[in-house]
Amino acid sequence: MRDVLKLTYLLLALPTVSLWANDAPVLDMASSVAEALKNNPELRALEARIESARKGVGVAKVYSFNPEFNFEEGLDRHFGVSQTIEWPGKRALRTALAGKDVAAAEVALDGFKVALAAEVRARWAELVAAQKILDVRRAELQAAERFLDSARKRVEGGFAPRPERTQAEVEVVKARRELRAAENAVAVGRASLNVLLGREAQAPLQIAGELTAPQTDHSAARWMAAALERNTELRVLRVDMDKAGLSVRLARKEAAPDISVEPFYEYDPKNGADNKVGVAVTVPLPVWRTNRPFVDVAQASEREISAQYEKARRAVLGEVQKAHDTLRAAQDQLAAFTPKLQAELETQLADTQEKYANGQVSFLVLLEIQRTYFEYLRDYYDTLSNVRTAQSELEKTSTTSLEELK
Repeated sequence: MRDVLKLTYLLLALPTVSLWANDAPVLDMASSVAEALKNNPELRALEARIESARKGVGVAKVYSFNPEFNFEEGLDRHFGVSQTIEWPGKRALRTALAGKDVAAAEVALDGFKVALAAEVRARWAELVAAQKILDVRRAELQAAERFLDSARKRVEGGFAPRPERTQAEVEVVKARRELRAAENAVAVGRASLNVLLGREAQAPLQIAGELTAPQTDHSAARWMAAALERNTELRVLRVDMDKAGLSVRLARKEAAPDISVEPFYEYDPKNGADNKVGVAVTVPLPVWRTNRPFVDVAQASEREISAQYEKARRAVLGEVQKAHDTLRAAQDQLAAFTPKLQAELETQLADTQEKYANGQVSFLVLLEIQRTYFEYLRDYYDTLSNVRTAQSELEKTSTTSLEELK
């Protein structure tokens, strides 16, 4: 029985690696994040959005009116070139508005990178935990098969009742089912991480590294302060508020008329003395189309965005508090798992296995001790993964990584 326990220790001590042998590079947490930030397809879309917005700035800078050549044939011949002169400041405001689109796209890209890195770290940790739990499940199955062999011998030798062998057979069936579930969890975790890395879901993937808990004792207030400054939604809304203010200014500017100036020459073929050279000026009269409705709409939009910002600010602070509490709870749960307690469980299991082999304890006692030990290990890795997931949610909500907060 001690051989079973030694095998369990060996499996749990092995470094975390993929089940699939391949030539792909081995990725730890940092290299996984680096690959995602390089190859994630959504990054390309956001970068294209920035490029499109920058092209929009070029469009906004284009002068609104081309010169027009006028020719009229009648008793006189009229030649003229007219040019509408846009009121100063309008084009600058349109350019500034287009620039805000660039700023919003850049904010979205920056925020996505922080969120992507946080998500990759969480999924990497989840996959490592799934691999560790798979190792535990393998050890459980091997232990169950060994105990089934021992139970058969004890029953055949008349040292144990038949239900003991039946119970051992049930434990093997259960261990095999749980092993298949653990293998599926690893496959799902691998696919999730692959997608974030910009790979095909079933692409070969090798990971290596130890799963550790992040060291953080920052207060919720500090995370909230970071969120107010860096949260992507809030930053985009602040850009939108600036944009709304510019729209109000532009709407007011629209009241100023764009004047058309036309230098002209009129030629009288019958009487050259009647030839004329002059300048015509056209000024639109704000009778039917005034800027007041446009100003009202722009101001209403400005008030709406301001209200949206206040709503989003409160929601973000609430989400940060919630995520912080979740992380604290996960850390508290993790603190209950200590090396001392694990050593005690290992010693207890080894002693019980020896006593079972000598007929000093029943199979059910051994079964309970063994279940407790393996469940402890599975819960430990699950809790480690939960801490990383909670950290990821806090980082995504605040759009701030733990390293940045330090």
